[in-house]
Amino acid sequence: MTTFVWNLLLAVLWATALDDLSPRGLLVGMVVGYLVLAAAWRLGADRGGRGGAYFRKVGQTVGFAGWFIRELVVANIRMARYTISPLRTMRPGIVAVPIEHDLTDLEITTLANLVSLTPGTLTLDVSSDRRVLFVHAMDASNPDEVRREVKQGFERRVRGLLR
Repeated sequence: MTTFVWNLLLAVLWATALDDLSPRGLLVGMVVGYLVLAAAWRLGADRGGRGGAYFRKVGQTVGFAGWFIRELVVANIRMARYTISPLRTMRPGIVAVPIEHDLTDLEITTLANLVSLTPGTLTLDVSSDRRVLFVHAMDASNPDEVRREVKQGFERRVRGLLR
């Protein structure tokens, strides 16, 4: 069995033992199961298995979620500033962001959706050759900065998370 399946099994066992099969009880069970599996892995119970990859991926996912929440907060503050500033200070526009040619369809879709979820930006299209992402930005006065934010922030982290 994979480490993830073991984690799910331990979560269900935990929630059943406490008679709390709610989403909250299952989430607590996932955390407890993760800690038990991590302790077992560190003690050498599964050194030859694939547990280490699971623990790295969970760490990456938690780190990615924290980074994205931070990005959402920063983007919302930026949008609030745009809302109270005079219209003549904003320079909205469409920016062509080159993306790596080896991104999979899942990675491109995830990248496009994360950009669209961030206030102030919206993914409009992906070129037919899948090498350019067209992004509408509320402040495109510096297109290179928009490109850098998408490439160094979103694209790099999506690639690290999904590979």
